[in-house]
Amino acid sequence: MKRQFDDLQLGSIELFCLAAELGSFTAAAVAAGVTPPAVRRMYH
Repeated sequence: MKRQFDDLQLGSIELFCLAAELGSFTAAAVAAGVTPPAVRRMYH
C-alpha cells in the first residue's frame, strides 16, 4: 500500500516543530522565510 501525504499538512507540522525548537512562531517564520502572521494563522 502506497501512502500519500498532503504537502500542506506536512509543512504545517514542520513549522510547528520549528516553532517549538526556536521558542516562538515569529522565530519559526523568520527561519522558514515566511511572515509571522502566516505561521500564526495555521494554529488559530
